[in-house]
Amino acid sequence: MSSVGQEIEISQAAARAYAGLLRVLKGSIGTHASHDGGLICELRVGRARPLLWRIRPDGAVVADSRYSFVRGAFVTAPLPQEL
Repeated sequence: MSSVGQEIEISQAAARAYAGLLRVLKGSIGTHASHDGGLICELRVGRARPLLWRIRPDGAVVADSRYSFVRGAFVTAPLPQEL
């Protein structure tokens, strides 16, 4: 699926969940639109690997997994307790 030249519409529920995530984390969160109307959010802290969360079109925030070279396995990014 090519998204060049195509706009992706983000659902209102996903936008509200993103606003909530911004309030809780009080920082800059990078976002990437998902083809289904959700968002992929990343929090970069220094040189560490970013924490990633997926916001589904229905507004649910889901933790994502990343590979930890220290542990030699995939680890789940913790969700902020305030969510």
